[in-house]
Amino acid sequence: MTSKSLPLGLLAAALLAAILWTLAGTGFDPGQAWSRLFTWVVTTQRELHQALAGALRAVQEDGGIAAPALVWLGFLYGVFHAAGPGHGKVVITTYLATQKETLGRGIALAATASLLQGLTAVTAVFGTVLVLEQTTRQSQRLAGNIELLGFALVALLGAFLTWRHARRLFQAKATTACSSCGHHHHAPAPDKAGPGAFTAAVLSIGLRPCSGAILVLVLAIALDLRSAGIAAVLAMSLGTALSTAALATLATLARDQAVRLATRLDTDQTRLARIADTIALLGGLALLAMGTALVHTTLTMPAHPLIRG
Repeated sequence: MTSKSLPLGLLAAALLAAILWTLAGTGFDPGQAWSRLFTWVVTTQRELHQALAGALRAVQEDGGIAAPALVWLGFLYGVFHAAGPGHGKVVITTYLATQKETLGRGIALAATASLLQGLTAVTAVFGTVLVLEQTTRQSQRLAGNIELLGFALVALLGAFLTWRHARRLFQAKATTACSSCGHHHHAPAPDKAGPGAFTAAVLSIGLRPCSGAILVLVLAIALDLRSAGIAAVLAMSLGTALSTAALATLATLARDQAVRLATRLDTDQTRLARIADTIALLGGLALLAMGTALVHTTLTMPAHPLIRG
C-alpha cells in the first residue's frame, strides 16, 4: 500500500469501526437480521405461489380480464424466487467474480439462464403430459433428471475452469530474463473464459426448472388453462432475470473494482496475471466442489413421494 493510500485506508477502517460500534449499541444482530430477511423472502414466495393458484382459478372463472393479475403475480414470484437460496445464484456470482467477463455478458448470462429455466419447465411438463401422454408425476420425474444434468454441468464447468487456469499458471513465466537462455518469457494475459464456458454456465443454471413453475403448469393443465400457465411461467422467468441480472451486475462491478485497486497497488502485470489466474482457479474448484456435492446429494437422497413409483 502506498503512503498516499494509507490515510484513506485508516479512514475507511475508522468509519467501519464506528458503524459497527453504533449498530452494536442498538442491539443490532447481523445473524438475526439475515435470518429474518431469509424467512421473509421464503414466506413471501409461499404466499405468492398460493396467490398464483388463486389467480389461475380466477382466470378460469372470469376469463381474460383476470389474466393481467396472473402475469403480474408470476413476475413478482420470479423476483422473489431469485432472491431466495439456490445454486444458480452461487454459479453466477462465483463465475462472474472470478472469470474475466464483461458486464454485458454477465447480464446476458443471468437473463438467458433465467429464460431457459422457464422453457425447461414448460418443456418438461407439456412434453410429458401432452405430447407423451404421461402423468404429471412423470413430468416431475423428468424435471428431476434434467436438474441432475444441470448439476453435472456445474461440476464439468468447474473442472474445465480449474484445468484451464491451472495450465495457464504452469505455463506462465516471469518477465525477468531466463538464466538459461537469456530471453524474456511473459505470462499470458488473462482472457475471457470463452463461449464454451459461457454456454455451460447458462445450461448449468437454466436446466434446473423452478419447482414453483412446474406446479403452476400442472395446475394450469388440470384447469385447462395452458396458455395462461405458460404466460405465468414466462412472467416468472422475466422476474427472475431482473433479479439475477442485478446480482450479475454487482458481481461484475465488484470484480472490476478489485482489479482496478490491485492495478494501482501493483504495476507488475505478470504478477497480476498470476493472481487473476489463481483466483479464477479457486472459482473453478468451488464450482467443481459444489456441482459434485449436488450430484451426490441428488443421487443418494430418497425420491419425493410425488414422483415415486
